[in-house]
Amino acid sequence: MPDNAAPLLLLTRPTQVAERFAARFDGQIEVVIAPLQEIVPLKATLNLAGVGALAFTSGHAVERFATLSARRDMLAFCVGDRTAEVAQDIGLAAKSAAGTVDDLAALILATAPKGEILHLHGQHLRGDLTSALQQGGLAARGLAVYAQTPCPTPPAFIAAITSPRPIIAPLFSPRSAELFAQALGETPVDRLVLPCLSPAIRAALPSHLQAFADPAATPDAEALAAAISRHISP
Repeated sequence: MPDNAAPLLLLTRPTQVAERFAARFDGQIEVVIAPLQEIVPLKATLNLAGVGALAFTSGHAVERFATLSARRDMLAFCVGDRTAEVAQDIGLAAKSAAGTVDDLAALILATAPKGEILHLHGQHLRGDLTSALQQGGLAARGLAVYAQTPCPTPPAFIAAITSPRPIIAPLFSPRSAELFAQALGETPVDRLVLPCLSPAIRAALPSHLQAFADPAATPDAEALAAAISRHISP
């Protein structure tokens, strides 16, 4: 394979969200979808008594709320624009922090809604939103409504990683960084780029992989897509 071989875009998110993200690069790069985790609903009972607002740090949590409750009359505070779009799609009024969990906490504290804040999330958390809100004087609690369950390493992942072509593998969470490193194992890599949604995701990688990380300028899908585009040959 020549040195100027076209790269592969390796997406390891669950299939549905990976396909949606891949659509951004239609015709620009060959995409390989090889999920390393799947979203599994958890049994949960929503007690909305006294809840004044909802907080979401992922679209998956919004989708689970939609199946667990018919309520659509509460404000939804969302970590980013995509999560806010999902909330709006199910009929919730949404406010986006357009950033990180820290940004979301700041938005909620500045708004100071009445009643308890219920944070719906996965088993693997990004930051501790509930504690930040409690320390800021608000009543808050969290509830895990889905699990991010590891998948067996897909053959497509192995084929891509062992290919002589350069690999661009974006990472969207510390959990995805950990699972990527586990799936990679001892496989030698040299032409690898790991665009990361945030510096915290880079930090979740083993030290020998951090050199391949390229954090996005801001923690949102648009900035991550821009980081990927920098590594796609014109």
